[in-house]
Amino acid sequence: MKSLSRTQGVLLKNTKLPTPNAFQKRYSHQQAINFRSSGNKQLGNTHTNFPVATVFGCSGFLGRYIVGSLSDLGYQVILPHRFSDYDVIGLKCLGDVGQIVPMRFALDKFDTLTDITSRSNIVINALGRDVNKLFDDSMYNSNVYSTEQIVKACNETKVGRYIHVSCINAQANHESKYWATKGIAEETVRNEIPSATIIKPNYIYGTEDRFLNWIAKTMRFTSGVPLVNEGSAKVQPAYCVDVGDAIANAAISRHTVGRTIELNGPEVFTWYELLHVTAKIIEENPNSLNLSPFIAQFFGKLNEFTWGPAFTEDLMVRQRYDSVATENPETHDIMTFEDCGVKPQKLKDCAGQFLAQWNKQDVDHLKIDTKLSIKR
Repeated sequence: MKSLSRTQGVLLKNTKLPTPNAFQKRYSHQQAINFRSSGNKQLGNTHTNFPVATVFGCSGFLGRYIVGSLSDLGYQVILPHRFSDYDVIGLKCLGDVGQIVPMRFALDKFDTLTDITSRSNIVINALGRDVNKLFDDSMYNSNVYSTEQIVKACNETKVGRYIHVSCINAQANHESKYWATKGIAEETVRNEIPSATIIKPNYIYGTEDRFLNWIAKTMRFTSGVPLVNEGSAKVQPAYCVDVGDAIANAAISRHTVGRTIELNGPEVFTWYELLHVTAKIIEENPNSLNLSPFIAQFFGKLNEFTWGPAFTEDLMVRQRYDSVATENPETHDIMTFEDCGVKPQKLKDCAGQFLAQWNKQDVDHLKIDTKLSIKR
């Protein structure tokens, strides 16, 4: 080895060592040893000194908030993705260098799943789709088949904690295809991994949602928002940041093992009331189109032929049913936001941040006169 010169030695001696980064501050070496102590041996997969969580569905609307919450808690997070690293590369900014790790997988290649789960202490399945793409059955594949494959991989690699993200009203025999497939997936999880934690969020709203943004966009550019039964069904929407924090807290808590958690917002609205609240935020007229269930589902089916539809046949089915919290959750052994250490925020305190993009008054000042007079 080439020896350092006297000048290089002096420079090296006077060089100030970098301070520990945020990841090192969150988990010291002793804390890592404690995590690997006898109390956590059942978690297995001790290939690193830090706990590792995998979030399937990390590139989706909810998944990115789960990743952010886990990284804040000091977890190394694996980002399974199906195509290019560029699909999830933006999420690497949520953690320190090396804390967020993308890994590619394919549901039909089981070894890619076991390769990921074998490196994980906690697996969170946030995969799911509420609409079928053109001429395929992606709703069943995303909600049921993916769950079967991931659960099988977790059992083979002895993953310590499995968190399954379902939805409110999930029942295997429901008229809604989305709620039915989610219900089938829940039954699969309970049969294969009794210790799994099942998360059942209500409608979720946030910057990238297809819920309030759809209502605001439809109100802004069309003659009205389609409603079934005059929008009389009730919903209890929750903010995406609160849901992400609650799922992350549930994943690291031993009190949630084998339990079901409902994540409902603090306020109950009918669809009609929600339309008026959204209209007030974006300063638009609360126009609505009251359609019969048959007509609404017909036009929803036609809209599924467009790119990334939010107005779908299945949404019109779900608009006929209440989506609210279970009464007396303690008697049904159901946990809530409060049990996860999160106080859900009210809609009026959050929605204005991202619905402002649909406010006509906010963009009027951007209009310019296109008729320019050019002097020769």
